[in-house]
Amino acid sequence: MKKMKILDGVLSLALLAGCIPVVATSTPASHTVDEPTQTPQVIVVTSTPETPQVIVITATPEPATATPEVPTATETTAVQTTLNITSVADSGNGNVVVNWDASGDFPAGFQVVWSSTSQEPSFPTDSSTYVSDPNARSATFHGSANTLYFVRVCRYANSVCDVYSNLGYVAVFAPTLAPTAKPAVPSSGTPAAISPYIYITYMKSAGYGAAVIYWKAYGTFDHGFKILYGTDPDNLSYGESKSFDVKNGTYRVFTVTGPYYTKFYYQMCRFTGTSCDLYSNVYSFTLSGPN
Repeated sequence: MKKMKILDGVLSLALLAGCIPVVATSTPASHTVDEPTQTPQVIVVTSTPETPQVIVITATPEPATATPEVPTATETTAVQTTLNITSVADSGNGNVVVNWDASGDFPAGFQVVWSSTSQEPSFPTDSSTYVSDPNARSATFHGSANTLYFVRVCRYANSVCDVYSNLGYVAVFAPTLAPTAKPAVPSSGTPAAISPYIYITYMKSAGYGAAVIYWKAYGTFDHGFKILYGTDPDNLSYGESKSFDVKNGTYRVFTVTGPYYTKFYYQMCRFTGTSCDLYSNVYSFTLSGPN
């Protein structure tokens, strides 16, 4: 028994010193893999894989440069409405003929309006004549002798005028005074059948025995004007009446003189160098004097 204990002690020392190999006397232990400290997650797929999407292009790709829009057959282009007086003429006996061009729609026709005071005659403020025919391009109105008229044409619609023409003007003469003068001067647009004219518009006192005379004129006046005057309006003519000489054809104002308190009749004419070939209206004025 004592020998067994001694032997066990020797063996223990040998093992500690690594001198004697250890012979396994028991069944080898099975090797196991340490399990993770966390429970593994299990992903369960419950749906079928997503079907691939197919994109079908049903529109034509837009070009780099935009294509201009083309109006369809149902679309209409707005027509611009225009009115243009082409001539205004004194046709004699106080009758004035107005001619015009027009484009656009005029279902209710036109109004021809005129005034001796306003340079923008309008309907219904000023005198007018109604032209119901939308295809009409001419109308006549009656004016007073020795009067300058401003004229316009307008589109008549719903009892008013909404589109106006350019401005024309005409001097109406007494038949016995200026039978050859038939003026027509549109202020814009294409003038047609314009005749030269002279028209006395106004006179005012310039002191005792003097007055200033104003006039309008259209045409060529290379030799200026003659201002005829007398006490009888029916006997004014170059070569027989007294006159003032206006040598500059661009003048439109002049001062005349005469005896106090005398009523004179004045008429102007275009001087050719030897005679007069165009006469104005006749204008009367009484020269002032001291009281």
